[in-house]
Amino acid sequence: MKYIKVKPSKELEPYIHFYWELKGNEVERQWERVFPDGCAGIVMNLGGACLTDNGSTKMEFGKTYVVGAMTSFKDSFIDNDTHLIGVCLKPATFANFYSYTSQNELTNDTVEFEKSNSFNVNAVLNNF
Repeated sequence: MKYIKVKPSKELEPYIHFYWELKGNEVERQWERVFPDGCAGIVMNLGGACLTDNGSTKMEFGKTYVVGAMTSFKDSFIDNDTHLIGVCLKPATFANFYSYTSQNELTNDTVEFEKSNSFNVNAVLNNF
């Protein structure tokens, strides 16, 4: 598994901890544990379907998800075709970017964004 983090620009540092990318590989197909950090995030799946939320949620290719702040760990299955990108937001900053449901309602949950809030998968892939 390959995992990288990228710092945000100075202008976005008050809102964003970091951007990240995760790619699976054939050698290390495994459940990966994510521990709570009190921060919401945004995730886009650029690879095969990925199980998260301890296997109860399937993130599908090309879709964007909001991940609420966690109060407990989550396990996600990282397969050889897993390719996720994301943004780790600082606490209480989600509303600076989106007018969406209350963050309290998203706690410990992964929810697919409507298309109007989602990233454009073709534009993202063209920049990789």
